[in-house]
Amino acid sequence: MSHPSSAGGGGGGLGAGKAGGGKHGGSGGAAAAAAAVAAAAAGVGAVAGSVSALPAAVVSLPSAALPGQSAELTALFECPVCFDYVLPPILQCQAGHLVCNQCRQKLSCCPTCRGPLTPSIRNLAMEKVASTLPFPCKYASAGCLLSLHHSEKPEHEEVCEFRPYTCPCPGASCKWQGSLEAVMPHLMTPHPSSTAPTPLTPTTSSAQPTGARQGGHCPG
Repeated sequence: MSHPSSAGGGGGGLGAGKAGGGKHGGSGGAAAAAAAVAAAAAGVGAVAGSVSALPAAVVSLPSAALPGQSAELTALFECPVCFDYVLPPILQCQAGHLVCNQCRQKLSCCPTCRGPLTPSIRNLAMEKVASTLPFPCKYASAGCLLSLHHSEKPEHEEVCEFRPYTCPCPGASCKWQGSLEAVMPHLMTPHPSSTAPTPLTPTTSSAQPTGARQGGHCPG
């Protein structure tokens, strides 16, 4: 009778040992899984921390910095004479200074260093940069808000509504220039007769034959 009880005790001990081993093994596995999750979370946190530590220029969209960059770059194309922009084809003096083509034709030396402008040296690098930039209209100070590619800029400025207008008074030698809105006030002040109907006055026969003036045939 001692053997069965001994065997049962042994079996119970073995079963208890297995059960205990399973319990300890399960708790050990859960601890390992929790440690793995914690390590993964720590890794994600480290990656997030490294991303947040990157410079703003790397993380942010490049378009956010484009307006300021364009203004700084377009300032490099400013002509030192007329303060308009130097557009392709871009020529430089021997020292590398730029001047627009319109002003260059009127100069005998560089306005910056007083060095010779000849021979003509073309700056291809600046031309490539200019092809990527929008240039403000030359009448921006008058109210035009457009910025255009350098190839479209001259054509727009010829018809820009903010361009200056000359005095339209016929037969006058007035040198006035101003905006379109200022034309009528200008005519009302210096040229009052030009805004009223001009009375018809008879002309002398020496100026024009009577028949021709009335639409008839000239006398033979």
